[in-house]
Amino acid sequence: MNGYSIEDSHRIQQRAAQYRQRYPQFANWAKGRGVIEHTDLTQVRVFDLCQELV
Repeated sequence: MNGYSIEDSHRIQQRAAQYRQRYPQFANWAKGRGVIEHTDLTQVRVFDLCQELV
């Protein structure tokens, strides 16, 4: 288990989906490559980090 409530997990899934839909390059990265996969939580964390850096 990831330690998040069902509500938090649902919000994370929604945010990741919104980011992928709005930003095609982000969606391309989010797909991963080969054995590399990015979970919804990883996608949200990376997106938020990038927002802080710009």
